[in-house]
This record gives sequence, C-alpha cells and structure tokens, in this order.
Amino acid sequence: MRAPDAELSARGERQAERLAERLAQLPLTGIVSSHLRRAVQTAAAISRRTGIAPEVDEELEEVRISPEARRHRYTVSPAAILEPNPDDYTTAALAMVRLAPRTRWRGGGGVEGIEELRRRGLRAVERVIARHHAGVVACVSHGGTINAVLGAWAGVERDMWFVPWHTGVSAVLVNGEHRALLTINDASHLAPDQDMLHIVAGDIRGTGR
Repeated sequence: MRAPDAELSARGERQAERLAERLAQLPLTGIVSSHLRRAVQTAAAISRRTGIAPEVDEELEEVRISPEARRHRYTVSPAAILEPNPDDYTTAALAMVRLAPRTRWRGGGGVEGIEELRRRGLRAVERVIARHHAGVVACVSHGGTINAVLGAWAGVERDMWFVPWHTGVSAVLVNGEHRALLTINDASHLAPDQDMLHIVAGDIRGTGR
C-alpha cells in the first residue's frame, strides 16, 4: 500500500501534466482539491496551465484510515485497494472486480465507513457547487470519494462501482437540484503507455487472466 499522503510518482506527474493540457482547453473558472499532496500537486499542474489559483477543501480527501489501522494492514475491503501502486493498476483493477461486488464497506476498526465517506464527499462537492455557481470547476479528489459521490447521485447501490484510475475525468452537469453524469473516469487525455485501459487490456491479454 502507498503511504497515506504520498506525493505523485513520476508517472503521476506526467499524467497530471496531460490532464492540465486537456483542462486548459475548457473555460475553467475554478480549481478545488483535497489537502492530500498528490491532489494538491495535480491541482498545481492545472493552475500552472490555466492561471487559476487552486482552493483546498479537506473533506475531498480519500477514505480516512487511522495510523493504527494502517499499521495492522486493515481488513481487506474496497478501502484496501484505493491506493494502488501507480505502476500496478492491473492488480488493483482485478482485485476491485473480484472484491467490490460482494463486499459491503461498513468501516470500523479505524477505517471510515462508506456512509460517512458519502456524506462527507457530498458536503464537500455541494460546497464547491455553491461557491462556483454557473462555473466550470476542476475538482481534484480521490477514487473512493469519487465513487461514493457519483454513486449517490446515480443511485448506485454498490459501494465501489468503477475502478478509479488516476487523473480520470468524471464530468457532472449541475442544473439546480439536478445532477447529470456526462463522463465517468475518462482518460482519453493519456497516451497509450499511460492510459490504464491500454495497460490493463495488454496485461490481461498477455497473461490470459
């Protein structure tokens, strides 16, 4: 497992720059990220390309796991695969496919439960929406939080319903109280050697998994 507040890897830095290039083509009006370093660094890359100063909302952070729970390698659950090795997405993707459909993420033992994560993530995103009314905002968060928020809006009952690639773009159109999901986890801005669809498809084909 990665460190709880890891910096971007070299791959992550390249992905963040490609993401920034893509988002710079949009009429962005705001950038908001969690306080975790990898999110702050990603937001900084977008800021450099757009000239927009990033904001921080701590409730956009990933699932909260206590230091004690981390030391004891918390019980296997969807929470356990939220921080994959950036160079080993195939293992994380296959673990998600096997584990997520049959596991309820109740939390406990120092691991934040899915219900609290969902409430926290929704609070944070709704604050972003309120502050940037009628704007186009890049909101930099993390896989578990994004799963929880988008799942709540889409009415998905599964706790973890898609594999969250780093720098994937999920776009939401907000109209009053309505939320329309435009894209989920799109990584078309990444080159084939960085795009996780190509990486995982190639690995699975090569190994016969």
